[in-house]
Amino acid sequence: MDTLRIILIILGIVVIIGIYLWEKSHKDDLPERDSSSDPDMGADEEDAPSLVITTQTKYNEDDLASELADLNFFMGDRVADDSGADEIFNEIRIQADSGDDLPDDAVDAQPQVIDEQVETENVEPEEVKQDDSPPVSEHIIVLHVMVDKEHEINGEDLQKVTASSGLEFGDMNIFHYRNVGLSGETKTLFSLVNLFEPGYFEPEKMDTFLTRGISLFATLKNDGSDLNTFDTMLVITRQIAKQLGGEVLGSDKTPLTDTAVEEIIQKLKAAV
Repeated sequence: MDTLRIILIILGIVVIIGIYLWEKSHKDDLPERDSSSDPDMGADEEDAPSLVITTQTKYNEDDLASELADLNFFMGDRVADDSGADEIFNEIRIQADSGDDLPDDAVDAQPQVIDEQVETENVEPEEVKQDDSPPVSEHIIVLHVMVDKEHEINGEDLQKVTASSGLEFGDMNIFHYRNVGLSGETKTLFSLVNLFEPGYFEPEKMDTFLTRGISLFATLKNDGSDLNTFDTMLVITRQIAKQLGGEVLGSDKTPLTDTAVEEIIQKLKAAV
């Protein structure tokens, strides 16, 4: 009985070894595929398109106009010179419940750059020298008019001062100051929006409208017209502030001084 068991074990081992040797010889007979000798594979690797990712650091006016054309949120016909105004809303308006008050100790205004940039990579910020002069955006420049927390601007007064200042209610439910060029075309020099949410105005609700601040912004062209546009906008802003009992502020909501204005003018001249 023991002899039979030993014979069966030996036969089992022989069968297993035979199967192993057969499979090994079968694999050795298969041709090896050499990618270097296959011209089709080399061509595929060389011709395979590489993925290129590009980033757009800023919109041009055509891009903004195209985006605006897809929006049906605002009333009125679209005006090419107003392109990008709804994008600017998100930059210059603040939440209505933010509770920001006028500064107690006002300092020279520092109109801030509203710049459209896309972060391309995470890098450690480098220490830079602080520039105390008011920067001029390569896109827009903004001025605010605010009243103190004990007062508010109502819709009736706002409509009166905008009308007397030459601003017209229109495209995108905001006010625009337009100029007729020598060739007869109408161009928007600057616009007026609500400083607080939602930014635009609703004509049917102007009789109950209240706000503590408004913003005027101009799209810069980086040419000789920017200086005239800023001069006109500054005069109108000061006129509106006087009539509403408010104060002209820079984009940081501090009073706009003559020194700050002069620095803006010099930067606009240098940009030409």
